[in-house]
Order: sequence, then structure tokens, then C-alpha cells
Amino acid sequence: MTTKLFQFSVLFLSALVLSACGGPKVDEVIKSGKFEENIKLQVFPIFNCQSQVQNTVSVQRSRTLEQSVHLDFEATVNKDLVLPIIGLINVAVGGAYGWTSGTAITDSSGIQLNAAPRTYPIYTVAWREQWEQGYVEVKTKDGTEQIPYGFLSEAHPEIRNVAYIECSQSGFAIATALAKPADSPTPVAAPAEVTLWYAYGTGSAEETAMAKLVAQARKDLPDLKINVLQIPFNDIFNKYRTDVAAGGGPDMFIAPNDSLGDDARADLIADVTDLLAGKLDGVAPLAVDGMSLDGTIYGVPESFKAVALYYNKSMLPTPPATTDALMALFKDGKTPASVSFGCYHQWGFFNAFGGQIFDSNWKFVADQGGVADAFTYLNTLYQIAKKNGWPKTDGDAAAPFKEGKIAMTTNGNWALGDYQTALGDKLGVVPLPAGPKGLASPMLGVDGFYINPNSQNKEAAIELALYLTNKASQTIMMNEAGHVPVRTDVKMTDPLLKGFSDAFKTATVRPQVPQLGKYWANFCGDADIYEKGVKPADWLKTATDNANKP
Repeated sequence: MTTKLFQFSVLFLSALVLSACGGPKVDEVIKSGKFEENIKLQVFPIFNCQSQVQNTVSVQRSRTLEQSVHLDFEATVNKDLVLPIIGLINVAVGGAYGWTSGTAITDSSGIQLNAAPRTYPIYTVAWREQWEQGYVEVKTKDGTEQIPYGFLSEAHPEIRNVAYIECSQSGFAIATALAKPADSPTPVAAPAEVTLWYAYGTGSAEETAMAKLVAQARKDLPDLKINVLQIPFNDIFNKYRTDVAAGGGPDMFIAPNDSLGDDARADLIADVTDLLAGKLDGVAPLAVDGMSLDGTIYGVPESFKAVALYYNKSMLPTPPATTDALMALFKDGKTPASVSFGCYHQWGFFNAFGGQIFDSNWKFVADQGGVADAFTYLNTLYQIAKKNGWPKTDGDAAAPFKEGKIAMTTNGNWALGDYQTALGDKLGVVPLPAGPKGLASPMLGVDGFYINPNSQNKEAAIELALYLTNKASQTIMMNEAGHVPVRTDVKMTDPLLKGFSDAFKTATVRPQVPQLGKYWANFCGDADIYEKGVKPADWLKTATDNANKP
């Protein structure tokens, strides 16, 4: 097993002006005073899957004074002679980086991590040390003198903030920061601890960019102890609600405003209006509205998101601008393509065929024409895709699109970073095709940071949320993760983001009315149409009647 050993030597020099002649020698060492200090050693192993060996993190620790400092000396000194006392402390961190399925890392303090097959963790090691103040008592013919110095009495690592990525390349980076021991005991205020949950995909551009921001936040916000946990997107809402209802949960989490209204009405997210007073200057009003309900703000806006059409320019020089052109592409069958079906991704097609889910009073009217025409159209596309073996969901389409095996797919801008990395200049983005009755109108969502009403550190959570949404942070998320910024002072120069911006102009802002929950509950079982052959009009009549029930 390859081992990398990092040794940090700390040299302590103390001086004493002796007032008498003689041959002083150390008689005894006495400890006095004690303090703790956090010294961070951040280790970021990234994409290192080549060596396939076990990873360990360990440290020499619990040193005694005699082990840590060399104090023996003999000297003849004269008056006013400066006499140095030299102590040497060595601290080592070693490890071989790489993973095999089922391996774990453990050090003497019981720290352990597990990795699934074909994954590798990005993690932070927080270095914790305890120093003590001591002195050497030196006997001379005129009495004794005490020489103060600091020594390391204990050190150990704490592994935090584990995020797993898919194995790719090899290499890792190390950043260290060593602090000098204080001259006297110094009380250190405990940092406010903030736990953040996010649901970005493992190894995705979003997760990588967010990890970068969090790492920088730990440096720039020393008053915060930031913990991060990745929760799969399909689980994050239910887990959050369950934990909060039980009195727990994280301090904050980031997610789309899919169910902001329902969560606010159920008191599962905190009212942060007062905490954000005067702090959202430069944020687009539409984004603030997306994080609000009835004039009350429930989150810190982070980005706009909606579905558009991605295409590979080398395979499809001219993307379909209309539903007729898209149908012709599918029926021709010569160019493999994909459309993502489902109650969120296909929402934009309803308006293109003149359909509406709600009327102006939020009554469900999906059975009154237009939406049925959209489903009839989509079902034709679905059956062609099924026959040809083409992907029918954004997840199934991701790999073949990035590999150049299909020419187009429909997905949100959360996938932009990964697609751009894979396809580079061949990638294009345009709005969803316009239909016979109008432009497509995808559902426009706002991602944001929500605060847990149970949190004891709401102000600290807001501080972190504002940091992660400032101009510099949004620029990174825009350039590296494809997020469309909510700040008006972040300039978009990427033509791909402009394609999304054009798509957003005709989007339907996600409503936060209670009826939206009934849409998800009643209109997401469209597999009955696609797989069981139920007629769209009949299916919509049932779904609409059920949704309108009290």
C-alpha cells in the first residue's frame, strides 16, 4: 500500500537572561495552564480511483511533555547571556488514497467512512489540537528561573462533510494552516454550528461547485462550523419533513420551491422575513416572490430553474422549433432523440396546445381541452421512443446524450454543467418547441435555502445562505454548474444560459397555492396513458374530478 506521510515540525524557542554565573541544568518540568485551539488541516482527495487501496487517517497523539520537548542541556553562562531552550514536536498524518468496495477508513479515535463501489469521497479533515502551557525550572547558584513554553498534549483529526463522487481521474490536493500556540490561556468562543442538506447528484457539476463554495465558506466564515450532508433528491423532502416534525432536522437545506406553500402552511420552514430585512438588495423580485407566500419570505433565493431543449450541434444542426418539427424528427427515426416525460418535465407542452391545468381561481380545468391534445401528442412521441429504444426520462437520457448517442433531450439547467463538460462547443440550448396554440411554457422554479424552525442557529444559517448566494458564489454556480443566477449584478455571457433565459421568458411561475399539491398527487400517474393505453381525455377527466374534491 502506498503511504504518503506529512510531517509538521513545530520548533519552540524560549530565551532567558540569566542573572548569575554557573552551570545551570534542568531540574524538573512543571505544567501550568491549559487551552484548546482548533487548527485545520483540510484534505480534499479528488477523483483518485486508480490505486484501489485502503485509505487511512491517523496521527501521533496524547504526547507527554518529555516526549514532546527536548530539554536536557549543559552550559556555562555568564551574566546577560541569552540561553535558548529548544523543543521539537512532530505530528504526522499519513494515508494511501483510493477505495475498493466495502473498505473503510479508521483511525485510533474510531473515525470511519465507507464507500460504495465506483465511488470516492471528497471530505474534510478538521484538525483538533490541545496545547498546554508549561515552563522549565532552571536552578542556578542564586536560585531558580522559570522558562515558559507551549507544548502539544493531544491531537486528533475529525472527518466531516463527506460527499461521494464517481471514480474518474487520480490526484488529490492538500491545504494546511498551522497556528502558533498562545502565550497564555485564551478562551475561544465556540463557533455556531450549521448543518446544511443538499440533494445535488453524486459527482455532478452542481455538487462539485457547491463543495467548492462550502470549502471557501469555511475559510471566510470562521465563526461558523459548517456541516454538509447529501440527501438523494427523491428523499430530501420527506426526510426533512419527518425530522422537523419530530423536533430535529438540519439547520437549513437547499431545494426547489416545489412545495414551499405546503411546507410554510405546515410550519415546516421558518419565516425569515425579518432576518432578511435589507439583505436581498440586488436579488430579482421574481426570485424573492418565488421564495415567498402571501408577502412572507421563507427562503433565500439561489437560482432560477426550468426545462429547455438540449441538442448536439454535430448531430442536429437545427433543433426543432415547433412541435410539428419535433414530431417529424421522431417519425423519421434516423436521428436518435429523447423527450423527458413526466408531470414536471412535460408541463411546458400544455400551453403549446392551448391547455391549462388551473383557471384564474385555481380550479382544475385540465379536462376542458388543450391538455388532452398535448397528451395525445406526447403519447405518440412516447410510443415511437419506446419502439426505437430511445430514452424517455432525463435520467435515462443523460449518459447517451453526453456520449453523443442521441441528438437531443429535454431537461433543466441543473444538468447544464455536466452536459457542457461532456460535449463542449457541440452543446446547444433552445426553448421547448412552440405548439399549434402558442409557445411552450415550462414551470419556472426558484431554488433557495430554507431554514428549519427548530434550528437554534437561524442567524448563522442565514449568514451562510447569504454567503452562498452572494455575487461571487452565484458566478461560480453559473459558470461551473449551469445555474441561472437570481442576482441582477451577475452578468450572463454564456450563450447556453441565454438559451435558458429565453425559455424562462414564457415560463409559468410555480404557484404556491394548496392546489399545486393536488396537481402532483393526481396528475403524475400518466403511465396509465403511456403504458396502459388509457385515453388522455378519460384519464384527465378522472384526475381533474379527484383534484377538485374538497
